[in-house]
Amino acid sequence: MAKPSDATVVNGYATLLHRGQTCRRVRHRLPNLIAVDFYLHGDVLGVARKLNGDTL
Repeated sequence: MAKPSDATVVNGYATLLHRGQTCRRVRHRLPNLIAVDFYLHGDVLGVARKLNGDTL
């Protein structure tokens, strides 16, 4: 069962960015979906912006 306390780590910027970059390296494409539980915990939106090339 997913727990918010785990989501803070699992949804963290470094963790999600590493997964997205691994997808690009292994599959030669970026993920088009980042599925997480408890999106308010961690930084899923920041990672999505980074992977999409947003410089804001």
